[in-house]
Amino acid sequence: MIAEQERVFCLTYIRCGLFLLLMFGRVTVAQDATLRPEEKRLFGLVPNYKSVPANAKFEPITAKQKFHIAAKDTFDPMVLVVTGINAGQAHLTNQYPELGQGVEGYFQRYVRAGADTVLSNFVTEGLFPSVLHQDPRYFRKGNAYSTKTRLGYSLTRIFRIRGDDGKWHMNYSELFGNATVVSIGSLYYPEESRHIGPMASRFAFQVGTDAIFNVVKEFWPEMHDKFLVRHKTK
Repeated sequence: MIAEQERVFCLTYIRCGLFLLLMFGRVTVAQDATLRPEEKRLFGLVPNYKSVPANAKFEPITAKQKFHIAAKDTFDPMVLVVTGINAGQAHLTNQYPELGQGVEGYFQRYVRAGADTVLSNFVTEGLFPSVLHQDPRYFRKGNAYSTKTRLGYSLTRIFRIRGDDGKWHMNYSELFGNATVVSIGSLYYPEESRHIGPMASRFAFQVGTDAIFNVVKEFWPEMHDKFLVRHKTK
């Protein structure tokens, strides 16, 4: 039987999503309109509301706009699918065996994966960037630079972030933000996963995943045009 706390979380997730979408629904983010429609979804699935095209004029965004990005990244319908894939991987590998197997075991992993997504997006894209005056968007280097330069740039954006002043700073929003998310996650993960080792692994996984997605964001326009558009025209 599914625990009452999981039911409460699902209802809270839905209510928060509706509230935040209504609250931020009319907020526009500078430079979002300059992205091509196909660039707003990586692989046609993963929402990509944070990318800024290369050579775009930098315009700082407000705290409300930062939370708007977090809300869109969190409550995009396809996030439910991505969360399901993450939960499925954890379920198949029997990660956190204390959660069990079967339908209930999968649901418990799904709920926790959803909680991680909500917390990570709002803490690293909304809360910390607003408090620290940092910009959560990914600013593409563009194909005017070599592949090696772009690869190094995209991988290191987990350590470097643009501030509201337009200058580059240490990415405390990413590092402190994900550390905070992992700490909060210890409240709903099994007790055996609340030690330093498992928590460090979750932190490394989250930061590493963000680094990989930064690489995808950097090269996605070329990947889309080279593989998807060419395939459609054949």
